[in-house]
Amino acid sequence: MIWLNDVKHVKVFKLEDKGNYVKGTLSTGEKKQDGTWENSGWFAAFIGGALEQAKTLQEGDKITITKGKLTNVYNKDKKISYLNLAIFGFLLEGEKPAEEDFSFGIADFTTIEDDDDVPF
Repeated sequence: MIWLNDVKHVKVFKLEDKGNYVKGTLSTGEKKQDGTWENSGWFAAFIGGALEQAKTLQEGDKITITKGKLTNVYNKDKKISYLNLAIFGFLLEGEKPAEEDFSFGIADFTTIEDDDDVPF
């Protein structure tokens, strides 16, 4: 798994409210050295803290993913991998994060007294 934060210029296309998550189709792009663009399409699930906010998104909105996780899980029985993008937090492009949004769910290492408190 790969944890994501500060993924900018993500364009929202299709959205579907599934009740306990919002299914979305997103795109990102990267400008290559020759001046052309390479675009990627993503299927995502807006869950947790992003769920209610995702219900207000419109097609064409651009967002910055502030909290997300990318997984590629292999199913041995079906012999296929499933790439999953889960979004836990995002901002509309141009929106400033609230101060509390700077903790990305990572342990607060300022409170560690000695090596016994390290979580790994």
